[in-house]
Amino acid sequence: MQPHRRTACCTGLPLSETAYTALARMAASAGDGAAALAAAQAMVAAGISPRLRSFCPALLAFSTAGQVSRHVQLDSEKHS
Repeated sequence: MQPHRRTACCTGLPLSETAYTALARMAASAGDGAAALAAAQAMVAAGISPRLRSFCPALLAFSTAGQVSRHVQLDSEKHS
């Protein structure tokens, strides 16, 4: 997956929470939990307040891939 850009490709507008979540969902559907998590973290780094739905794709991808320790680690970080 390409590195996440902080602006939309052609318009130069900043990405919204919805756009970052869509990137995370696409990465998760490809089985790439790390990229899904990177998209959610990029959103936080861009100063956008995340919602739970922003991290759910990474949680799902980690669980599906059998990476339970990554799932538990991310889940505990979100609840602390």
